[in-house]
Parts: sequence; structure tokens; C-alpha cells
Amino acid sequence: MDKIIIGNKLGKTKIEIAKSLSTKMNFIIGANSNRKKDINLEVKKINLAAKLDVNTITDLSMVRLKNPLWRYVKEKYPHIGV
Repeated sequence: MDKIIIGNKLGKTKIEIAKSLSTKMNFIIGANSNRKKDINLEVKKINLAAKLDVNTITDLSMVRLKNPLWRYVKEKYPHIGV
């Protein structure tokens, strides 16, 4: 079996990644302002994450948006956890 082992310098924690093991991806997004330019950039990131078939997208926006990014994910990509 082809596999790689990822660990820290102390060697106490190790993670194996192999063809037979599943890997889940979490994607973090978030707007820091209400500017349309910044929000559009985050929407592009969401669309890219969906193409990469991520499992979860976490919205860490620092501002309150009229239409939150997590709601966009939930409506457009219901198969992705938020």
C-alpha cells in the first residue's frame, strides 16, 4: 500500500494518508468588510471549494452580512456541510 505519514517534530502525533484511507477537507472563508469586492472574492473561493469537492466550509466572517456566506453555501451547495 502506498502511504505517507505526517507527524510533528516530537513524533508523538502521526497521521497516515493512503489510497485506502479517506481524507476529509475543511475550507475556511470569511469576509472582513461589507465591500462588494471582498464578498465577491469569498464567493469565488466558495465556488472553487465546491469544485474541489470539500466536505465542509466554515464561515469566519468578522462582519455581519445581509446575506451571510454560510447561507450561500447551504443554498447553492447543500451537499457541503457548513
